[in-house]
Amino acid sequence: MERYITKYIQEDLDKKIILLTGPRQTGKTTLSKTLGNDFDYFNKQQAPVFTGAVGS
Repeated sequence: MERYITKYIQEDLDKKIILLTGPRQTGKTTLSKTLGNDFDYFNKQQAPVFTGAVGS
């Protein structure tokens, strides 16, 4: 599925940080995978949880 926003994101990938955010099940991960895999990807839902005080 081609999204209208894909070409705008691809134009900016080399120059900017792209943040895809929104409700669950709206295609954020699918869109990011169609852009390629030569960039860093962070999924907050799968990120480790840190506990405790900072600097302790």
